[in-house]
Amino acid sequence: MKDAGYDLSSSQIVELSIHGVSSAYMRELKKYGLQPAAADLVQLKIHGVSTNYLKGLKDAGYGGLLASRNHRSCHSRRVG
Repeated sequence: MKDAGYDLSSSQIVELSIHGVSSAYMRELKKYGLQPAAADLVQLKIHGVSTNYLKGLKDAGYGGLLASRNHRSCHSRRVG
């Protein structure tokens, strides 16, 4: 996880693991220049936001959006 630029506590690592946030997911985000906070990573995974989706937003000029807006946008896209 340090490879992805994160210095996490053991409780954060456990929470990420419980929600399926892998170090590969985190490294992939870093590769695209994205480094959401640990709590945002959990929210992104819970709502099914993929690295490709986030990359697409960044490539479209929306790289500065907060993670909370990203997962809401993705959720709205799926439902509507």
